[in-house]
Parts: sequence; C-alpha cells; structure tokens
Amino acid sequence: MIDFAIILAGLGGVFTLWKLSLALFGVLVGQFFGVVPGIGSVMAIASAIPCTFGLDTLPAIAFLVGINKGGLVGGAIQAVLMNTPGTPDVAATALDGYPLAKKGKPLKATKMALFSSVTSDTFSAIALITVSAPLAVLAPRMGPVEVFALMIFAFSILLGLIGQSLIKGITAAALGLLAASIESDSAHYSPRVIFGYYEVYDGLRLASVAIFMLAISEIIPRLSQMRGHVPATNTIDDTGNRDDRRVTFAEYWGCRFTMLRWAMIGTVLGALSGIGRSPLRSRLM
Repeated sequence: MIDFAIILAGLGGVFTLWKLSLALFGVLVGQFFGVVPGIGSVMAIASAIPCTFGLDTLPAIAFLVGINKGGLVGGAIQAVLMNTPGTPDVAATALDGYPLAKKGKPLKATKMALFSSVTSDTFSAIALITVSAPLAVLAPRMGPVEVFALMIFAFSILLGLIGQSLIKGITAAALGLLAASIESDSAHYSPRVIFGYYEVYDGLRLASVAIFMLAISEIIPRLSQMRGHVPATNTIDDTGNRDDRRVTFAEYWGCRFTMLRWAMIGTVLGALSGIGRSPLRSRLM
C-alpha cells in the first residue's frame, strides 16, 4: 500500500532552494569527475564526503546524489566523443553515440544521451518512491537457482547478439568468463586463476576492465594513424547544420517506447539482490 501522505511530506522537505542548489552544484562537480576516464561518480562521491560533514542530512544527501547523477552524464560525454566511457554505467552509450558523432552530429548524440539518461533515471526514481516495498519483498527470493537461470538467459541473449562471426563471439564470451574467474574462491577462500599475482586476489574491477576494453579499440587505430600506417578516419567534425546540433521533440518522442522499455528492465534488474551491482554477475551479463 502506497502512503502518498508520506511521499508528499518527503517531497516538501526536498524541494527547497538550499537543497536544490546543492544538488545542482553536485551535478556540475560530478560532470567534471565523470569526464575523466576511470574516476567516475564513485570516486567523486568518496572525495566529496568530507565536504558534507558540516551539512545536515538531507542537504548532504542532495549534494552526493547530484554528484552521482552528474558523473554519469560526464561519462556519457567521453563515450560519445572519444568512444571511451568515463564510467562503466555508460558503456552502452559508446556503441551508438560514437558512430553518430562520427557522422558529424556530436552535439545531437550528447544531448540525446542526456535526455534518455534523465528520462530513465526519473522513471527509476519514481519506481523507488512508489513500488520499492513490493520489489524489496521480491529481491530476497533470488536464490542460487534463480540467479543461475538468469545467467543462462543472459548467455542466450549473448548468442543472439554475436553477429555474423560465431567464433569471435564465443571467444569473447570465453575471455569474459576467464576474467570473471580471477578472484578468490568464495567457498574455500583460496586463490583462483591469479597466476601468482595477489594484486587481483579480490578479482578484476569491472570499471577498469570495461573502460580498458572499450578504450583499447580506439587507442590502437589512433596509434596507427600517428605512425602513418592508417589514414585518419575517426576524426569528429561538426556538419554545421542546425538540425544536426539539436534533438527535436519529435525525435525524442519517437524514442519513448525504447527508453521506457529499457528503463523498466534496468529498474527490475537493479532491484534484484546481487544482480545489479555485483561485479562477477555484471561481467557474466
């Protein structure tokens, strides 16, 4: 049962000039950190926590939430313009945003990434406020059997996304499984596939692996161009056309079902215990 009185009381305590100003400032700080590959919103929040010691609880939370959201937007800028996402959360943005930027529409790609991110995040925030209690009841029921079934489903989706080269797809999936196996055994706490390097005893960090794999595909062609082996074909130029610099309402409205569908999927997966943020399961999915 949703208690709208409590929700309205909470909104009344949040929508004040002081808290909204701190949230806006946090968004700006988060964008600055999110643009730098490998730093992201998590490190930005960790660096900003000492600045919140003199604040009350709600203003401090508003500031840190703003940093988190701004970090995602900053990472999307890197993903669109350089094919190197600043955070793993925007890794999928590079798949479509960077090709659109190479066509001379970098501003359109960046703005569309911003609009879709805000829309999906607003949907998940509303879901958190309204249906968090039913989802909280469902999440603890995700046992080993359900998690295994979800992983099998993820691999079945992977087979559909392999493309024309089956060998390349299977090889990439096998390398992903190998990377996910590098850590200590959770049952016996013994090292597994670490090859004597105890620096990876806790496993490979998802942020480092995701950013490296996406960045290396852009770094190698650029190095070849610097040595004159390959002509420069990955430069980003602005066409100068006004329509290529903006996202019209018709274009945004045409993507409404796509944004809604993936916002629902992301909200459900994020609510499941151990699925949304677990590094091992994130690699497998």
